Amino acid sequence: MENRRFFRTELLFGSEGFRRIQKSSVAVVGLGAVGYTAAEALVRTGVENLTIVDCDIIEESDFNRHLLGLEENIGISKVIAAAKRLRSINSNVVIDVREEFFHLDTAGKIFGRKFDFLIDAIDSLNPKAELIKYCIGEKQPFISTMGAARRTDPSLIRVSTINQAGVCPLLRQIKRKLRREGVYEDFPVVYSTEEIKGEVLKGERMYYTRGRIRDVLPSSVIGTGIFGLYAAAFAISFLTNKR
Repeated sequence: MENRRFFRTELLFGSEGFRRIQKSSVAVVGLGAVGYTAAEALVRTGVENLTIVDCDIIEESDFNRHLLGLEENIGISKVIAAAKRLRSINSNVVIDVREEFFHLDTAGKIFGRKFDFLIDAIDSLNPKAELIKYCIGEKQPFISTMGAARRTDPSLIRVSTINQAGVCPLLRQIKRKLRREGVYEDFPVVYSTEEIKGEVLKGERMYYTRGRIRDVLPSSVIGTGIFGLYAAAFAISFLTNKR
């Protein structure tokens, strides 16, 4: 084990398992608090081929939950800040930076190839549903993260499939939208059974989401971080076991 940066990971997964992790290509779509946590977990586990997709910038309101929420990053594109930090963890990592807003019209431009695994961490209903449909249509292995906001209890976060998962407002919306469009395939999700809490700030204009009006949801690093780690753990399990 010449590279002691990852020797504990190799001890954990074995030389063949770690080789699979290193050689795998993974995409993370959506670099909010959930998606970036997943991306960093992947790189710290040894993934060396990563595609990151997002069009937002870091704002001060991200600081309570986002690992990139640092004063030096205010106003910087999330994918640019992410690439810099991830390369400081492992200079060998090859990062394909896509500063794009995902929707079906841009899917071919953003991807153009199939990945060993993809993590959907988009937090908007329509683009999320479009990415799910894209993955199903392309037979792209993936996991989709549901609503991490308004949750504080890590013990109630689960990994299941969308057809078996329990209560989650975003999950219900996604499922309903997919059914209306004739999509019934099952797929893995990260979700929480916790009852949502906190006050929603209605109709706030968020500059970094291309000037769109969006509701601001209360959240903390506890919920978002665990969601991201669950997604990364599922990805690593898939890459090493091909489950």
